[in-house]
Amino acid sequence: MNQRFHSYSRRLLWVGLLLGVALVFWPSRTLRSDNFVFYLPAGAKTIPIETVGHGDYLPLLQVLNLVVHVDGMQASQSSLKVWFGQSDVEVHLGDRKVRVNKAWVPLEAPVRAENGEWLVPLGFMASALPHLTRQPVQYRVGARRVFIGEARPGSFSVRLKPLADGADIMVAFTETVTVKTEAANGRWILYLGGHPIEPLETSYAFQNPFVKTLQFDDQDGVPKLIITPAAEGLNFYPLLAEGGRGLLAEVSKQRTASLANLPPASLPSGPPPPAPQGATAEEIPSVEGVASAPLIILDPGHGGSDPGSHDKNGVLEKDLVLSLATRVRAVLLASGRFRVSLTRSGDSDPTFDRRDTIANVLHASVFLTFHAGDFGAASPRAAVYSFEPPAPSEESSLPGPAGMPRLIPWEYVQVFELDRSRELAGALQQSLAAIPGLSVPKAAAAPARVLRSVGNPAAAVEIGSFAPDLDSAPLSALSFQQQLADAILKGLDAFKKP
Repeated sequence: MNQRFHSYSRRLLWVGLLLGVALVFWPSRTLRSDNFVFYLPAGAKTIPIETVGHGDYLPLLQVLNLVVHVDGMQASQSSLKVWFGQSDVEVHLGDRKVRVNKAWVPLEAPVRAENGEWLVPLGFMASALPHLTRQPVQYRVGARRVFIGEARPGSFSVRLKPLADGADIMVAFTETVTVKTEAANGRWILYLGGHPIEPLETSYAFQNPFVKTLQFDDQDGVPKLIITPAAEGLNFYPLLAEGGRGLLAEVSKQRTASLANLPPASLPSGPPPPAPQGATAEEIPSVEGVASAPLIILDPGHGGSDPGSHDKNGVLEKDLVLSLATRVRAVLLASGRFRVSLTRSGDSDPTFDRRDTIANVLHASVFLTFHAGDFGAASPRAAVYSFEPPAPSEESSLPGPAGMPRLIPWEYVQVFELDRSRELAGALQQSLAAIPGLSVPKAAAAPARVLRSVGNPAAAVEIGSFAPDLDSAPLSALSFQQQLADAILKGLDAFKKP
């Protein structure tokens, strides 16, 4: 029996030696660059996660330096003790527990020491951290973020609505957020500010031909949503709504010019897709919305080879007003009270006659054209205009015998809509003037060429100041453009009431 015992012991010894050699040469951690995010009252901080074997760990001293003021420490090869104020923490190599203020707290994995650093498993955030700080600690087991003190998180839910030529992504936030957009590496990125985020799900996959995935990421300490399209040549139009608690983002296959430095940003794509059979440049644009609702034609000024004005940073008027018109479109459609069509949704330059033809052929209820102008140093400002009619001598020369129907010359069509157009301009002016900090003079008349051939109530909305020696950042801001869009909705509601 003793011989069998000694033989068994020798085999165990050889197994132990082989395991020891394997542990020396076997890599102790995998090559990953994940971070753990600490949301603190003063802001977010990140610490790299160390992966040892199959477990994720954090450097204990780095964690303590974020949440307490370390007064001193005592270390040996097998243990570490750290004290701060009247409290202390003690760990022992290989133990599945940590001593906090003379009480032992269990851990889900043993304490490690790697490259001179003492490591504790992520579960330390739930079991031990609340005992180390006098501030509230919110940590969901398995997550890679913790919220300390007043840095309490909100969350969000996601819904996708398929469309005929795209998709609407609807994100509902539990707290108010701000959004900044960017297109990078074939994806759209929405940076979320204003409130920490704890996602219920970090990734959403869609069975949709336009949207592949939506992912939450905050590994650099900045919460963001990353949307991956399912095809090339798509565009992205985000709109922050409901006072910052809702985001409506449309993914559309209609091509637009790149709106560099302006939300919404067009996603860089490959060559244009082939045009459908029978499609021409003169095709009347589509109409969106409930069939029985009044139709609003939105006309972003300039486009194509006509950039309009520009600011000192190179932002073009054509891109700025297209961004604004796109937001107005989203707000009107979201209300369910209007149909909408745009005279251009890309970087084209329809002629004045072409823009007016769209409104007349579609029997629009209202025509709105958008421009940006130089109002001097003051910014932001806005102005609303109706059409300035021709001189009385010109108006009296319109053909047609008295008392008989007349064939109205194309260039004079708006003359017969002046009263309603003035009412429209007045309603828009009043709603825009209610925006805090926005200067809006009383509605006036101007000889705007694009208005004169519209056979419907029509008005021009001009924002500024926008000039080569000015910075247009206040006009490009997502929050400002949303305020304008919301005000235009209110103005249209007031105008359509009997």
